[in-house]
Amino acid sequence: MSRLIQRRRVEQCARELSRRGRVSPSLAVVAARWGFRSPAHFSRAFKAVHGHPPQQWRRLVLGSGTSS
Repeated sequence: MSRLIQRRRVEQCARELSRRGRVSPSLAVVAARWGFRSPAHFSRAFKAVHGHPPQQWRRLVLGSGTSS
């Protein structure tokens, strides 16, 4: 159950990080908003779900012209 909850938190973070706009929230702000204890914890959890660390994933998604 805890893995499902963490996965959903990571998915919500990904949704926020993929938004386009003038001001995008920082990784640290998004991670803290969704209850991750540290940037390292967030990065490991994100990579486990999406296959890339959040910063790299964000560049790939925003650079490709698609968002999730």
